[in-house]
Amino acid sequence: RVYRVIRSVQLRHAPNVSDESRIPKAPVFDIGELFAVDRARPSLVGSENGPFLQLSNAYGWLFERKHGDAFAVRMPLERGLWPYRVCNESVGLALRSHPTNKTEDEWKFGYSHGVNDAHLSHAQVLYPHDHVVWADARVSFEGVTYVRVQGTTGWLFTRRGERHVMTEILDPDEMEMARRDGLGEVASSSANAREASFSAAPASAHVSDH
Repeated sequence: RVYRVIRSVQLRHAPNVSDESRIPKAPVFDIGELFAVDRARPSLVGSENGPFLQLSNAYGWLFERKHGDAFAVRMPLERGLWPYRVCNESVGLALRSHPTNKTEDEWKFGYSHGVNDAHLSHAQVLYPHDHVVWADARVSFEGVTYVRVQGTTGWLFTRRGERHVMTEILDPDEMEMARRDGLGEVASSSANAREASFSAAPASAHVSDH
């Protein structure tokens, strides 16, 4: 499932709307941002809060409603299998934990928002220029398509601003070649996807444009 924020909201460490459940120093999800969800906990009967949404990749919890006000709505998610080619010269494209094209480290795959009041950084998955990935789900918003890489819980994107950084392979010959090269290639075991360690940066830090 993928949701879109319609009212700014901060991550919680538990399925709760209270201020006490906010994750310290966790960034605010602004209006229009997307996030992926592993599971939804239904609202209690008669409650104006919830359902509560457990975000993918250990990011904590958000909710659809708080005191009756809507904070997030579910997005239409397309499922299938599509090949995409990275076209971001010199820097490649780093896997994200959620459908976003933000550049800060905290959105990169392997970074925890501190569900246990601690920020954790792991190896960063980076796909080089011209690498082909297979997507098993995708969602589009405001002219950008976000794709989940098959075999992972991470996301890539087709565009940042006016610049395209990944394109869908539509040519039949190219698609067949991509299938021969390894249909359903998993990022963590790919020979072409390299891992680079990084240090967790503050929420306001700006990192290299990948």
